[in-house]
Amino acid sequence: PIIFPQFGPDGPLPRHGFARTMTWGMGGIGRASNGMAEADFVLRDSPETHAIWDADFMATTTVRVIGDQLAITLAVENLGESPFTFTAALHTYLRVRDVSHVTINGLRGGRYRVPGSTALIDDTEDCVRVGDALERVYVEAPPRILLRDGAHSVLLAAEGFPDAVLW
Repeated sequence: PIIFPQFGPDGPLPRHGFARTMTWGMGGIGRASNGMAEADFVLRDSPETHAIWDADFMATTTVRVIGDQLAITLAVENLGESPFTFTAALHTYLRVRDVSHVTINGLRGGRYRVPGSTALIDDTEDCVRVGDALERVYVEAPPRILLRDGAHSVLLAAEGFPDAVLW
């Protein structure tokens, strides 16, 4: 799901905004000679969005696939005369074989908060073990995090999103 224009419950809008529950239109779709496939999905302001958030905008999510790589980008354009602020997230779900074998590497030295608290906790562990329940928001997270699921691993790279949520 695409979280926009508000992440979480902190603000006047519905939790996680409205973009994740709205119908997006198809922008462009194509395939390059190197095998890369690309599709754009577009969400524009409407009377329905204006009832919740009075902003003139266009949000475009681009999905690119080449080989074993997936890239998802979100661009937001202000189409109006008035400035606006927003928060956003690419709320990724990753399928794993057995959550008790999952570790996340690359967060040591980072700082995170847990639900219901604004206090930041220093992460001193070499890796985060998922186990049963986990909910952390890493502030100023590193741009590359490695998820290991037994013998398999996935490299997660982010640009323009300073925080990372483990849930």
